[in-house]
Amino acid sequence: MFHENINNLIRAQGEWTAKEQESEANYQREKANNNNEIEENRTNISDKTKQLEILAEEIQATQDFIARRKADQAKFEKELQEENDDFERATNAYNDLIAQIHAEVEACQKALDILDSANFSDVIETRLNDGNHTGADW
Repeated sequence: MFHENINNLIRAQGEWTAKEQESEANYQREKANNNNEIEENRTNISDKTKQLEILAEEIQATQDFIARRKADQAKFEKELQEENDDFERATNAYNDLIAQIHAEVEACQKALDILDSANFSDVIETRLNDGNHTGADW
């Protein structure tokens, strides 16, 4: 019986050693798998970080571009408003000049109508023929 117990003990120890070796092998495989996953995750994180940095640069470039375009737009709108104001002033000056010319043409037409009237011609002829009047009397 003693031998039997020793044999059982040796067999149990062998089984235990086999299980320990199997557990150690499983542990090493799991550890290797975990290390591979960790390295893959580090690589993915590194790649994603680079992508984010590139995207951030693109976003900044786009924001800078938009800011420049807004500044250009504001500048061009100001220039356009100044041109519109200049055009309005020129148009108003033109309209004022046209109104003045029309008023002067109307006054000239009235003066011509007076000069062409029979009464005016008669008054002038009478004064000229009369001879008693000088140019200062008129």
